[in-house]
Amino acid sequence: MAIPERLIGGYTAAHALNWSRALGADVTEGQYVGEVGGWLEGIGLEDREGTAMGWARESNGLVCEAVMPGGWEELEGRELEGEYYDGAIGVVEKQVARAGVRLARWLDLIAESDRGEL
Repeated sequence: MAIPERLIGGYTAAHALNWSRALGADVTEGQYVGEVGGWLEGIGLEDREGTAMGWARESNGLVCEAVMPGGWEELEGRELEGEYYDGAIGVVEKQVARAGVRLARWLDLIAESDRGEL
């Protein structure tokens, strides 16, 4: 079972909707509210490649530090549960929240540039 699927209790539209609402609340008034500004630093349409590469480097670093600290071989053929799941789930959930915030800002920037607001 995938880590997010296990966290939210299944893989249906209802599960995803409930999770997105919970993450939205964490972003606007919960555990991530103080971090959102940092997540949005450096986002701009003038350097699309640099923005995407920065996000990729950040995510890769988290994979190395928290998701697969012992490398792929350590996880191959193993059920991702117990101590591993407990150590990784916070990172996974935060990255999903971070990605949602960044995607929303990116789409806002595109819409603003289309309207000539930039």
